Amino acid sequence: MALAIKKGFIRSENRGIGLELMHTESEILIKALLTLQSKGIVALPIHDCVVVSEDDQEVACKAMLDAFREVSGQNGKVDVKPL
Repeated sequence: MALAIKKGFIRSENRGIGLELMHTESEILIKALLTLQSKGIVALPIHDCVVVSEDDQEVACKAMLDAFREVSGQNGKVDVKPL
């Protein structure tokens, strides 16, 4: 998940939005990690992503998208990048 904040977006009445977005991001990541753990998949969280073996890539993508949808109510996008 990637979040972009445009310059000038955070005004005095929106000061808490950054903390709210960080909390939302952590909820999504925790849900995805718990899903992967329940399936016996080892996943290493790094910032806003998870590192899994190539064999578990599809399951991890689905877990991230499902968690994103459950928390945000929106469809997300997952980018896969080799390490």
